[in-house]
Amino acid sequence: MQWDLKEENMPKGESKLIIGGDIEELEVNCWRGVFSHAYTTSVKMTVVFADSVNGTKLYRGKVAASSSQNDVSFSEEMLSGQISNALGDAIEKVFKEKNVSDKIQGIMK
Repeated sequence: MQWDLKEENMPKGESKLIIGGDIEELEVNCWRGVFSHAYTTSVKMTVVFADSVNGTKLYRGKVAASSSQNDVSFSEEMLSGQISNALGDAIEKVFKEKNVSDKIQGIMK
C-alpha cells in the first residue's frame, strides 16, 4: 500500500493503525584504513502514525539518528548493520515521546 502521508489521501481500511514515513536523508560511509575501518551512518526521517478507521493523523514528527563503529575487518554485513542501527535508533526516539505511545494505545482499545 502506498500513501503520500497527506491526511486527505490516507487509505481507508480495517486496520486501526497505519505507520508511514519518509527517509529524507541517509548517509552511509566506510573509510577503509590500513589497521581499521570506520563505519558511519546518519539518517533523517519523518514518521507518521495514523488512525485509518477515522482518517486522522495521530502523530507526525521528524527524527534524526546516527551510528558509528570502528573495526579491524571490512564486511558488507557490518555496513548494513550500521544502517539498521541508525534506523532503529531513530524509531526508538519517536517512541520515547510519551504522547506517541498514549495516542497509539488510545486507538488500539
